Amino acid sequence: VVETITEDGKPKKKKIRTRVIKKVKGDKQEVTKIEIVEEDDKQPETTVTVEEIPVEEELPEEIKELPEEVRVVETITEDGKPKKKKIRTRVIKKVKGDKQEVTKIETVEEDDKQPETTVTVEEIPKKIRTRVIKKVKGDKQEVTKIETVEEDDKQPETTVTVEEIPVEEEQPEEIKELPEEVRVVETITEDGKPKKKKIRTRVIKKVKGDKEEVTKIETVEEDDKEPETT
Repeated sequence: VVETITEDGKPKKKKIRTRVIKKVKGDKQEVTKIEIVEEDDKQPETTVTVEEIPVEEELPEEIKELPEEVRVVETITEDGKPKKKKIRTRVIKKVKGDKQEVTKIETVEEDDKQPETTVTVEEIPKKIRTRVIKKVKGDKQEVTKIETVEEDDKQPETTVTVEEIPVEEEQPEEIKELPEEVRVVETITEDGKPKKKKIRTRVIKKVKGDKEEVTKIETVEEDDKEPETT
Protein backbone atom coordinates (compact mmCIF):
# COMPACT_ATOMS: atom_id res chain seq x y z
CA VAL A 1 0.00 0.00 0.00
CA VAL A 2 1.44 3.34 -1.13
CA GLU A 3 0.02 6.43 0.59
CA THR A 4 0.60 9.89 -0.85
CA ILE A 5 -0.70 13.40 -0.09
CA THR A 6 -2.52 15.19 -2.91
CA GLU A 7 -2.02 18.87 -3.80
CA ASP A 8 -5.01 19.84 -1.64
CA GLY A 9 -3.51 18.03 1.38
CA LYS A 10 -5.72 14.93 1.33
CA PRO A 11 -4.27 11.44 1.82
CA LYS A 12 -4.52 9.14 -1.21
CA LYS A 13 -3.96 5.39 -1.16
CA LYS A 14 -2.77 3.12 -3.96
CA LYS A 15 -2.87 -0.64 -3.42
CA ILE A 16 -0.58 -2.83 -5.55
CA ARG A 17 -1.21 -6.58 -5.54
CA THR A 18 1.49 -8.79 -7.10
CA ARG A 19 1.29 -12.50 -7.87
CA VAL A 20 4.02 -14.61 -9.49
CA ILE A 21 3.22 -17.99 -11.08
CA LYS A 22 6.01 -20.26 -12.31
CA LYS A 23 5.23 -23.08 -14.75
CA VAL A 24 7.87 -25.54 -16.00
CA LYS A 25 7.35 -27.02 -19.48
CA GLY A 26 10.13 -29.32 -20.69
CA ASP A 27 13.35 -27.30 -20.77
CA LYS A 28 11.61 -23.94 -20.33
CA GLN A 29 10.10 -22.10 -17.40
CA GLU A 30 7.20 -19.71 -17.88
CA VAL A 31 7.08 -16.95 -15.26
CA THR A 32 3.78 -15.05 -15.10
CA LYS A 33 3.67 -11.86 -13.04
CA ILE A 34 0.23 -10.37 -12.35
CA GLU A 35 0.15 -6.84 -10.96
CA ILE A 36 -3.13 -5.14 -10.01
CA VAL A 37 -3.13 -1.44 -9.14
CA GLU A 38 -6.16 -0.24 -7.15
CA GLU A 39 -6.69 3.49 -6.63
CA ASP A 40 -9.58 5.46 -5.10
CA ASP A 41 -12.31 6.37 -7.61
CA LYS A 42 -10.54 4.42 -10.40
CA GLN A 43 -11.07 1.09 -12.09
CA PRO A 44 -8.41 -1.48 -11.07
CA GLU A 45 -5.67 -1.73 -13.71
CA THR A 46 -4.11 -5.14 -14.31
CA THR A 47 -0.77 -5.80 -16.01
CA VAL A 48 0.22 -9.37 -16.84
CA THR A 49 3.84 -10.07 -17.81
CA VAL A 50 4.79 -13.51 -19.10
CA GLU A 51 8.46 -14.37 -19.53
CA GLU A 52 9.84 -17.61 -20.87
CA ILE A 53 13.31 -18.57 -19.63
CA PRO A 54 15.42 -21.72 -19.95
CA VAL A 55 15.33 -24.10 -17.00
CA GLU A 56 18.73 -24.75 -15.48
CA GLU A 57 18.74 -28.51 -15.46
CA GLU A 58 20.54 -31.36 -17.17
CA LEU A 59 19.38 -31.46 -20.79
CA PRO A 60 19.82 -34.36 -23.25
CA GLU A 61 22.88 -34.11 -25.49
CA GLU A 62 22.77 -34.86 -29.21
CA ILE A 63 26.00 -35.64 -31.08
CA LYS A 64 26.13 -35.60 -34.87
CA GLU A 65 29.24 -36.34 -36.94
CA LEU A 66 29.35 -35.18 -40.55
CA PRO A 67 30.95 -37.41 -43.24
CA GLU A 68 34.73 -37.00 -43.49
CA GLU A 69 35.84 -34.65 -46.24
CA VAL A 70 39.10 -35.42 -48.10
CA ARG A 71 40.86 -32.85 -50.29
CA VAL A 72 44.04 -33.42 -52.29
CA VAL A 73 46.16 -30.37 -53.07
CA GLU A 74 48.91 -30.85 -55.68
CA THR A 75 51.72 -28.33 -56.03
CA ILE A 76 55.00 -28.14 -57.99
CA THR A 77 58.19 -27.71 -55.97
CA GLU A 78 61.04 -25.35 -56.95
CA ASP A 79 62.88 -28.19 -58.65
CA GLY A 80 59.81 -28.99 -60.79
CA LYS A 81 58.63 -32.11 -58.92
CA PRO A 82 54.95 -32.65 -58.13
CA LYS A 83 54.06 -32.66 -54.43
CA LYS A 84 50.80 -33.89 -52.92
CA LYS A 85 49.14 -32.77 -49.73
CA LYS A 86 46.07 -34.60 -48.42
CA ILE A 87 43.73 -32.74 -46.04
CA ARG A 88 41.15 -34.74 -44.08
CA THR A 89 38.42 -32.78 -42.28
CA ARG A 90 35.97 -34.14 -39.71
CA VAL A 91 33.22 -32.04 -38.15
CA ILE A 92 31.41 -33.11 -34.95
CA LYS A 93 28.37 -31.13 -33.75
CA LYS A 94 27.22 -31.44 -30.16
CA VAL A 95 23.82 -29.89 -29.36
CA LYS A 96 22.66 -29.44 -25.75
CA GLY A 97 19.62 -27.27 -25.08
CA ASP A 98 20.15 -23.92 -26.83
CA LYS A 99 23.92 -24.41 -27.17
CA GLN A 100 25.84 -25.95 -30.06
CA GLU A 101 29.48 -26.99 -29.88
CA VAL A 102 31.26 -27.53 -33.22
CA THR A 103 34.53 -29.48 -33.18
CA LYS A 104 36.59 -29.40 -36.37
CA ILE A 105 39.44 -31.92 -36.72
CA GLU A 106 41.78 -31.28 -39.65
CA THR A 107 44.63 -33.65 -40.49
CA VAL A 108 47.23 -32.71 -43.08
CA GLU A 109 49.25 -35.56 -44.66
CA GLU A 110 52.33 -34.76 -46.75
CA ASP A 111 55.00 -36.97 -48.34
CA ASP A 112 57.95 -37.66 -46.01
CA LYS A 113 56.25 -35.90 -43.10
CA GLN A 114 54.34 -37.00 -40.02
CA PRO A 115 50.59 -36.24 -40.27
CA GLU A 116 49.71 -32.98 -38.54
CA THR A 117 46.33 -32.64 -36.79
CA THR A 118 44.63 -29.41 -35.72
CA VAL A 119 41.52 -29.41 -33.53
CA THR A 120 39.33 -26.29 -33.24
CA VAL A 121 36.27 -26.07 -31.02
CA GLU A 122 33.60 -23.40 -31.44
CA GLU A 123 30.64 -22.85 -29.14
CA ILE A 124 27.54 -21.27 -30.62
CA PRO A 125 24.93 -20.54 -27.90
CA LYS A 126 21.65 -19.04 -29.01
CA LYS A 127 19.14 -17.80 -26.44
CA ILE A 128 15.56 -16.74 -27.23
CA ARG A 129 13.74 -14.82 -24.51
CA THR A 130 10.04 -14.14 -24.93
CA ARG A 131 8.04 -11.70 -22.81
CA VAL A 132 4.33 -11.05 -23.15
CA ILE A 133 2.83 -7.97 -21.46
CA LYS A 134 -0.96 -7.73 -21.21
CA LYS A 135 -2.48 -4.42 -20.18
CA VAL A 136 -6.22 -4.22 -19.51
CA LYS A 137 -7.92 -0.86 -20.04
CA GLY A 138 -11.70 -0.85 -19.89
CA ASP A 139 -13.07 -3.46 -22.32
CA LYS A 140 -9.84 -3.76 -24.32
CA GLN A 141 -6.59 -5.62 -23.78
CA GLU A 142 -3.26 -4.52 -25.23
CA VAL A 143 -0.90 -7.46 -25.78
CA THR A 144 2.78 -6.63 -26.28
CA LYS A 145 5.12 -9.48 -27.28
CA ILE A 146 8.85 -8.87 -26.91
CA GLU A 147 11.18 -11.51 -28.41
CA THR A 148 14.94 -11.17 -27.96
CA VAL A 149 17.46 -13.42 -29.74
CA GLU A 150 20.90 -13.44 -28.10
CA GLU A 151 23.96 -14.99 -29.78
CA ASP A 152 27.65 -14.83 -28.92
CA ASP A 153 29.59 -12.06 -30.71
CA LYS A 154 26.35 -10.50 -31.96
CA GLN A 155 24.15 -7.68 -30.80
CA PRO A 156 20.88 -8.96 -29.30
CA GLU A 157 18.04 -8.69 -31.81
CA THR A 158 14.65 -7.68 -30.41
CA THR A 159 11.26 -7.83 -32.13
CA VAL A 160 8.25 -6.09 -30.55
CA THR A 161 4.67 -6.72 -31.67
CA VAL A 162 1.64 -4.94 -30.17
CA GLU A 163 -1.92 -6.19 -30.61
CA GLU A 164 -5.20 -4.85 -29.21
CA ILE A 165 -7.92 -7.41 -28.51
CA PRO A 166 -11.25 -7.43 -26.65
CA VAL A 167 -11.04 -8.54 -23.01
CA GLU A 168 -12.41 -11.98 -22.26
CA GLU A 169 -14.41 -11.58 -19.08
CA GLU A 170 -12.60 -13.57 -16.43
CA GLN A 171 -13.90 -14.37 -13.02
CA PRO A 172 -11.76 -13.25 -10.08
CA GLU A 173 -9.70 -15.95 -8.41
CA GLU A 174 -9.26 -16.07 -4.66
CA ILE A 175 -6.42 -18.05 -3.08
CA LYS A 176 -6.50 -18.81 0.62
CA GLU A 177 -3.83 -20.77 2.49
CA LEU A 178 -4.76 -22.18 5.88
CA PRO A 179 -2.22 -22.13 8.74
CA GLU A 180 0.18 -25.08 8.71
CA GLU A 181 -0.87 -27.87 11.05
CA VAL A 182 1.89 -29.86 12.79
CA ARG A 183 1.20 -33.16 14.52
CA VAL A 184 3.76 -35.27 16.40
CA VAL A 185 3.05 -38.98 16.75
CA GLU A 186 5.22 -40.87 19.23
CA THR A 187 5.39 -44.67 19.22
CA ILE A 188 7.45 -47.30 21.01
CA THR A 189 9.53 -49.65 18.83
CA GLU A 190 9.85 -53.41 19.40
CA ASP A 191 13.08 -52.89 21.34
CA GLY A 192 11.35 -50.42 23.69
CA LYS A 193 12.80 -47.19 22.22
CA PRO A 194 10.61 -44.11 21.62
CA LYS A 195 10.19 -43.10 17.95
CA LYS A 196 8.79 -39.77 16.75
CA LYS A 197 6.96 -39.01 13.52
CA LYS A 198 6.18 -35.38 12.62
CA ILE A 199 3.34 -34.72 10.15
CA ARG A 200 3.08 -31.23 8.62
CA THR A 201 -0.13 -30.43 6.74
CA ARG A 202 -0.79 -27.40 4.50
CA VAL A 203 -4.13 -26.72 2.81
CA ILE A 204 -4.46 -24.24 -0.07
CA LYS A 205 -7.94 -23.33 -1.34
CA LYS A 206 -8.44 -21.72 -4.74
CA VAL A 207 -11.92 -20.35 -5.43
CA LYS A 208 -12.97 -19.23 -8.93
CA GLY A 209 -16.65 -18.64 -9.58
CA ASP A 210 -18.60 -21.68 -8.34
CA LYS A 211 -15.52 -23.96 -8.31
CA GLU A 212 -13.15 -24.64 -5.44
CA GLU A 213 -9.80 -26.41 -5.82
CA VAL A 214 -8.31 -27.76 -2.59
CA THR A 215 -4.61 -28.69 -2.51
CA LYS A 216 -3.43 -30.63 0.52
CA ILE A 217 0.34 -30.95 1.07
CA GLU A 218 1.33 -33.48 3.72
CA THR A 219 4.98 -33.96 4.74
CA VAL A 220 5.97 -36.85 7.01
CA GLU A 221 9.31 -36.49 8.83
CA GLU A 222 10.78 -39.51 10.63
CA ASP A 223 14.14 -40.10 12.32
CA ASP A 224 16.84 -41.38 9.95
CA LYS A 225 14.57 -41.00 6.90
CA GLU A 226 14.19 -38.47 4.13
CA PRO A 227 10.99 -36.37 4.48
CA GLU A 228 8.17 -37.77 2.33
CA THR A 229 5.70 -35.33 0.77
CA THR A 230 2.30 -36.19 -0.68
